[in-house]
Amino acid sequence: MTWKRWHIALVCSFICVAAATFIGISAANARTATFAPSVPLSDTQQQPSIGLSQITYNTVITVTSTDDPNDRLSETCYNTPGVGQTPVEPCTLRRALVEAGSLEGAELPVLIRFDIPVTDTGYVASVDAWKIDLALPVCRPSAHVGKQPLTAVPNPRAQQWAFGIIIKDGTFQVGAGGGGINRDDNIIRGLAFQNSDIQVGSDNNIIEDNWLGLSDNGRNVFQGTEDPRSVGNATIDVNNGNNNTVRNNVVTSGNGIDIQGNDNIVIGNFLGTRADGTIPNVPANRYCQQGAVFDTWRGGGGIEVSGNRNQIGGPTDADRNVMVSLLIQGATINPGVRFFGGSDNIFQNNYIGRDAEGNDVGTCNSGIIADGDDLQLIDNVIVNTGAEALGVFGSPPSLGNITWRGNIIINPADKNGVLFGQNVPDDWKFFDPAVITNIDGTTVTGTAAPGSDCPECVIELFLDNTDDTVETLQSLAVVTATADGTWTATIPAPLQDGEAIRTSSTTTIFDTIAGFGAGTSTDFSADLYGPDGIIEPTPTVDEPPTPRSPRQYDLIPTLQPVPDTPTPTYTTLITVTSTEDPVGAQTQTCYGGANPTAPCTLRRAITEASNLPDDQRPVLILFDLDTADPNYDAASGTWLFNTTPTTVHCPKSRAATSLSTALPKPTAPSAARPS
Repeated sequence: MTWKRWHIALVCSFICVAAATFIGISAANARTATFAPSVPLSDTQQQPSIGLSQITYNTVITVTSTDDPNDRLSETCYNTPGVGQTPVEPCTLRRALVEAGSLEGAELPVLIRFDIPVTDTGYVASVDAWKIDLALPVCRPSAHVGKQPLTAVPNPRAQQWAFGIIIKDGTFQVGAGGGGINRDDNIIRGLAFQNSDIQVGSDNNIIEDNWLGLSDNGRNVFQGTEDPRSVGNATIDVNNGNNNTVRNNVVTSGNGIDIQGNDNIVIGNFLGTRADGTIPNVPANRYCQQGAVFDTWRGGGGIEVSGNRNQIGGPTDADRNVMVSLLIQGATINPGVRFFGGSDNIFQNNYIGRDAEGNDVGTCNSGIIADGDDLQLIDNVIVNTGAEALGVFGSPPSLGNITWRGNIIINPADKNGVLFGQNVPDDWKFFDPAVITNIDGTTVTGTAAPGSDCPECVIELFLDNTDDTVETLQSLAVVTATADGTWTATIPAPLQDGEAIRTSSTTTIFDTIAGFGAGTSTDFSADLYGPDGIIEPTPTVDEPPTPRSPRQYDLIPTLQPVPDTPTPTYTTLITVTSTEDPVGAQTQTCYGGANPTAPCTLRRAITEASNLPDDQRPVLILFDLDTADPNYDAASGTWLFNTTPTTVHCPKSRAATSLSTALPKPTAPSAARPS
């Protein structure tokens, strides 16, 4: 199901609350967040969570069924606000949306609530939730004019691993154009989505406390089929929307969160994880492997940002976004976050590669890819990245000053610090950070690097070990240099054996780095400094990441000893006597059936086996070929089957057919069937 076939939020802005059995549960279960930024933000950015009790609704529509019998835009639940509409029982989500989308003026705002019995066919008892499969096309009434505050959805269940309402196979579109309603001030809250996206194309919306891309119980990635790679869609896409808040969602296996607009806030989200912000144990040789089908974890994409004054994360734990194990089957592996130009964006206090419980599980590509002007990268933790921890790309004029301060970088695959793209001017790329001239206990002194004068620059000192990977394991001190570039800092404790210091500098004066403004940070120092001067690093040997210990609910079970293969008793034997494949059609058999034909080829044997009745199963397809066969290779003692490339329908009954070789042991072919 593609987004073009299901335009749900063009219908209305809405808040849907849960069934009466779990009204009020969300307050205890949801991770609430209030943002108190360290950098001044506009009033519109400092937007607290809106509780359902804070809104007075003029209309309430109660959904009573998970059915979705058709895609008609003429059916409503209880009233007929639009021309040509007819109330039809039961009240389904689609009919509720059609009705809500036709309301105007004093009938707004509207609350869509769920009160569905457990006898409903969509009830999933194992997780105490109702699944609504919206697999039919467009749900879109006529457009309304003006800004109408309609509403959103149910809050999380009391159980950690379950949601009350699950929406499957569709795309929620909120003010996203395309001929429907383009309203602002919507709230989408407390729903689970499977193979579904949330697309936002209007302003002042709140998208919070939702799951996207998880199984019913939130412990695994949602799979559309038995193939583990069929994970479906799972993206929150804010496209040309401003002043939106994306908060406390879990987005896994799709394209993550995409922000295109201004003054948006993205806080408290988990990307690439299970519902609790962790991932299952994955064998080290399968982690982040694109070709792995089983025993891996496809976390999906990270966060992408374009536009101005967007805020990703914030100073409190509740504001922190978590991005781990980002892997998409068959697609380019995404970084934790990527900024596409824009200005005055901030990325603060987020985890990349560290899960919500503090486990350093890593991620599959870069940590941060940065482009833009007046971009601040503050106090983030970046662990076990599959490429560089921090990369700067783009070129002026879109590329301006970028500040990084207080970021912790641990064990990146790229050992060399900041990766600058080929279009970044050399004046920035090769501007050296401050050098240390002396370490005496906790007192560290230094100056600007030769050829890189840095008057009144802000100098940050980082703790590192003495291997050859550039890491910033702890921010030890931040000081401001004098006009001549000299400075003195005090670190918390004297360096111990195996510890050293790296530096980074940030300008405070325009054109200190030619062409760049105040707030432009340098690479981290290639030199390691100790009490006795520059330390020669110890080369490291790359090792695969060590997976953390499995949990009792992990995706990968504890391996048990493989039992001996039982000896089956076959009712029917079909003996293949030739490597030929003269006919591509599946109309000929070997010994029985409608069209027995000699010799017995593999295709004819499979055709015969697939049509056997149950009382003639299980069946063994045996190979007994002569060395005179034209496809016998004497050097290797093998026979080559070169079948015509057409579809082969294998037997329907599971475990009812076996293929076995009696080779090499050429004998006279056996034509006995059945045995």
